[in-house]
Amino acid sequence: MLIGFKPDEVRIKFDGVDIDVDKVIIGIYNKTISRNGVYSGLVGLDLLERKEVLK
Repeated sequence: MLIGFKPDEVRIKFDGVDIDVDKVIIGIYNKTISRNGVYSGLVGLDLLERKEVLK
């Protein structure tokens, strides 16, 4: 089962830039999301692409 919640705001630090996002849903998944265990979380590219606008 995937549980989700809507925080008021999330701050993502990526490539030296802080990205504040307000319309986001965070999903909690209790199992492994990658076969080799490298990933502990996933972020949509549309959120990371906002950093280009902020520079």
